[in-house]
Amino acid sequence: MNKRKHSLLQGVLCGFGIGILTVESCFFLSDIPIPFNNNVVCAAETTSAPSITALFMKYVGKEITEPVTLSQKDFVVTAMYEDGSLQIISDYLFSSDLTITTPGEYTISAYYNGKTASCTVTYAGSTQPIFYQITFENDGGSYTPPITNIAPGSTITLPSNPQKQGYWFRGWFTDATFTNEFYSTERIKDNLTLYAKWQKKENENTMDLSTYVDFNSFISKLTIDLAGQSYGHHVNPTAKPRTTSELSSVMNSISDVTNYYGFHLDVTDFSFSHDHPLKTTISLPENYSAANVSVYYTPNLQTIDGVCQGKAIDNQHYQFYAYAAGTYIVVQKGATPTPTVTQQPSKKAVSISAPSSVKTGSKITAEVVPVNFTEEEKALFSDLSFQWKCSNTKIATITQNGVITGIKAGSVTITVTSTDGTYKTSKKITVKQKKILVKKITLKKASLSIKKGKSAKISATVSPSNATNKSLKYVSSNKKIATVTSSGKVTGIQKGKCTISVKTTDGSNITKKVKITVS
Repeated sequence: MNKRKHSLLQGVLCGFGIGILTVESCFFLSDIPIPFNNNVVCAAETTSAPSITALFMKYVGKEITEPVTLSQKDFVVTAMYEDGSLQIISDYLFSSDLTITTPGEYTISAYYNGKTASCTVTYAGSTQPIFYQITFENDGGSYTPPITNIAPGSTITLPSNPQKQGYWFRGWFTDATFTNEFYSTERIKDNLTLYAKWQKKENENTMDLSTYVDFNSFISKLTIDLAGQSYGHHVNPTAKPRTTSELSSVMNSISDVTNYYGFHLDVTDFSFSHDHPLKTTISLPENYSAANVSVYYTPNLQTIDGVCQGKAIDNQHYQFYAYAAGTYIVVQKGATPTPTVTQQPSKKAVSISAPSSVKTGSKITAEVVPVNFTEEEKALFSDLSFQWKCSNTKIATITQNGVITGIKAGSVTITVTSTDGTYKTSKKITVKQKKILVKKITLKKASLSIKKGKSAKISATVSPSNATNKSLKYVSSNKKIATVTSSGKVTGIQKGKCTISVKTTDGSNITKKVKITVS
């Protein structure tokens, strides 16, 4: 074989590295001492088939720059015979398709006439950077441009809330049925489409939000004016009362204090700022006078950042501007007005409204009822959630909606507790066995023949099998011919015919008759 053909074959057998895929386990013909015949390139010309001395395998597929599956078509297998001739083989056995998904070295083999050839390929990984994109479906709201070039595993800053006339914006969701809400803290692992959820405004003229703060000794109502605010996403105020111990440090910096109380205020999706403060009105306890009230702001319960701009609306209501989420302290200075002497109201509590008993297999509903609550306090009460428990679930069960189901006869205690632990009460419920009447009597035999002086037993069963009272009563139509016991045993007295009536005793008034013949 001349040098040009030898170089060509060497290229066919092993080649060179392609892209980032390299073929490592290949042999070059120049490394093997073979007496080449100039007339032989790919097949032997001898009449007898020489034996194969070696088998070579080469990858000829495309450059690998991303995950791929390699098959038999991506490789060339060449056999070397004992006479030095070479032949490309097509009917060799291929180990299996090779799927490459992660960087690393991979080996694939070919088999032919007892010989094996292998290639090891190296995949260094994708050379193309991967970025994700988030698109927004606004369902008729204002346009939100997509967010592009998001690196895998990174987080995003959500765009400004879209607007839709007559609707509140209620957040971005990853599904069109609004089951899974998306939060900006989630790491991006794929392309996403986010769906805007909307809630129709019941009253376009509603321009304020209200909430209540329970300070145990009194309840204060907070009303936030929405006029001029940019809002939309979960517009709900949260006001948490602060304890005296929590406020003790910061109160040392305020002098001439007669009374005070504080609360932490936050409203999701509002931009607290000096340009857009929240105009907030708060109702005061009876022993406060709005004319003597100031509202202080502290971000950390340690230092006072300032006194909020505000004014008295009337004697029991004070309006101030909130500039940031944090703790606001309502402080009264100077003389304390003499409160009107009124009868001390009874302590607030709850009770359970429900029937005192339930039958097995039946259901009743229990409800939590506020006791000694004012109308304003009832508004706060309606926002509470409760947990129900039953002392013995083998006798009765109760759902978290207060539905009690009787299981078997006995007594249980039903307890309800508010999730914040403020209210708790119990009620005893008696479960009574439900009376199940017999619906049918079944006789094994509808007639009996007995001899005088002999006895036979009537076999009778009732249904349903769970009937409360399964007892039966047996009555002879003629005791001179046959008598019957309470268990259904019939005795012949003298020749003749009569009937035995089989009757229920539970009030269902079902009767079956058995014909008796005495011989």
